[in-house]
Amino acid sequence: MKREIKFRFWNPDKFMMDDHKGWREDIGINEAIEASEQYGYKTMQFTGLTDKNGTEIYEGDIVSFEDDPAGVVKWNSNFCCYTYWESKHINDEYESMDWNQLLKKDCNHYIVHGNIYENPDLLL
Repeated sequence: MKREIKFRFWNPDKFMMDDHKGWREDIGINEAIEASEQYGYKTMQFTGLTDKNGTEIYEGDIVSFEDDPAGVVKWNSNFCCYTYWESKHINDEYESMDWNQLLKKDCNHYIVHGNIYENPDLLL
């Protein structure tokens, strides 16, 4: 299965998401990511997964799995997978066992509620 590589960018000055389609087409994705970060944008990569409603899941999304508390999707470079961190452990190191590997769960049970930039109140 081939995974589509996509990104979205949070503009903290305008409080909005942008896909930088024009930048990506003009200068390429790597340069668009670099330029975005120089301007203070936050880059979020598509995980290749969708929730039970067909909503794409990106890094930084706030999701819940069945009856579990809401958590944030993060890349875990130590285990080379996207992980779901419960909000009480969002700043823990990878040794914490309170995260779940997204790829090991049936994504048809996940629900995307928002993301950490537009909806930080969902983690309180």
